[in-house]
Order: sequence, then structure tokens, then C-alpha cells
Amino acid sequence: MPTQSCIKPKIQNISLCPNPEDNLSGYKDYIALALQADVTTMPSRPVYSATITGKDYATAVAATPATAFGSTAVWGKLEVKEGSLKVVTKPKSNFKDSSAVVTEITFEVVDNEDNYGYLMLLSNAPLHTVVEKNNGKMLWCGDAGKAAKLMDVSRENASEKGLISVKIEFGVLSPLYLPSGTTISYVA
Repeated sequence: MPTQSCIKPKIQNISLCPNPEDNLSGYKDYIALALQADVTTMPSRPVYSATITGKDYATAVAATPATAFGSTAVWGKLEVKEGSLKVVTKPKSNFKDSSAVVTEITFEVVDNEDNYGYLMLLSNAPLHTVVEKNNGKMLWCGDAGKAAKLMDVSRENASEKGLISVKIEFGVLSPLYLPSGTTISYVA
């Protein structure tokens, strides 16, 4: 009868190279919000053609060479809980109908009178939202004829006490990347 032996695996101390993409995934810990009526200069969606590239079609066309939204400081900067900001685009109704999509922007903020009062002011108002990715690219949910709406502000759905869960919806159209070099002025 052969003897059974146990072969021990050789454990090596392997140090992995840091992936430069690791810290570029996800979104920064704030969201920019503006009332549609306050946006003075509107970027536009590119026109589809046989020669347009995918990158161009996914990027908004700046209204002026300098900036996408004019120079007026109309944007509010709302700090969100780190890692809670998510932007998801999915079919609007059932999965068989892909003709319409809805983009849900969800995040959590600290429950205090400033944040809660600000969110109540924005409830059901036509909004434009911009979220910045960690690689510096900015995604804009909005259009000249279509705005995003604040749909839900809830203390009960938050991941922990002391936070408010927020959901903004942007229907039919998909978010667009803002042109490179776009800057947004925030209300002081």
C-alpha cells in the first residue's frame, strides 16, 4: 500500500504592480445640481450621421468654445457619502422594450437641515445634474427639452442612520460626457 503524502504549496511573497486604473473608477464624492431655468447656455446632443465616431456621439457639443453652460454660477455642489454615488441606465418599462431608457442617479447625503432643506427646494423641479468620474470626465444628465427630476428623498432607505437616500431620474435620453476642458462654476 502506497504511503499518502501531503504536498505543501510554496507560498511566495508576490508584490503586485499597482493598477493605474484602480483609483480612476467610480465617481467623486459630490454631485452638481442646477435648475433648468438657471442654465443660460445649453450644450446640445450631437447629430447622428454615418461618419460620426462613437466618442463624438457620446459627448455633448459645447454651446460656446469656452464653456458648456455659460459663465453664470448656477450650480449647487452637494457632497455625498463616499462611494454611494451610482449612475445606472436601464430600460424604462419591461426588458423587451428597449426604445426608452431611464437613468437613475442615486446617492446618500448627511441628514442635516441644510441638505434636507436644499433637497426639498429641488423636489419635482426640472434639474440638470453633472457627476464627475474619478478620471476627471463629467457626465451630464439633461437636455434643452428634457430635464432630470428629484424623485425620492428618504431617511428610511439610507444605508445607515444619519443619512438621507436620494434618487434622481432622467428619462428617455442617456447621459452625455461633457467636452474636455469643461468647467462648472458653483454658487458660493
